[in-house]
Amino acid sequence: MLTPNLRSRARALKVNPPVARPRYCASMRTRLTFLIATLGIAVVAVACGRASQADIDSALGITPTVTLSAEQIASATSGAGTAQAAGTGDVAQGRVQYQLRCLNCHRPNNTFNAPVLSGPDNAATQYTDEELATLVRTGKGHSTPPGPLTEVTISDSQLNNIIAFIRDQSK
Repeated sequence: MLTPNLRSRARALKVNPPVARPRYCASMRTRLTFLIATLGIAVVAVACGRASQADIDSALGITPTVTLSAEQIASATSGAGTAQAAGTGDVAQGRVQYQLRCLNCHRPNNTFNAPVLSGPDNAATQYTDEELATLVRTGKGHSTPPGPLTEVTISDSQLNNIIAFIRDQSK
């Protein structure tokens, strides 16, 4: 038996039946057709819009440079190594290394009785670059500290930079 409340609901359903919404269910074939069409349009759009490398470089204002061959790179780096080994160094880098490693002892009024390595009459002027490098590496004539400075402690390029700075200060 229906209660009055249920009767009114049943009457309302008869008068206003619920709207049936269509359910969209695409078949596999429809989905596949859509996917292929989308991919085809994308490929065509990319292929038609592709510019040449020269066009891209021109638009970006890039001037391509020639890439060096392996032999050219090897010869350039070997030349740089021989120049550094010959005793040429960077004076500015040498100043920094000298201040870090040498200035505590080799300065005016030092307490270590180490020679001052600046000015035209400094002790370094009587040595060649190779002799100075050997002096630093072996430690002969060098008090402790620092004693001998091995290649692990100071690299050849750092040592060449320090020697270049000392030569610059000797002028």
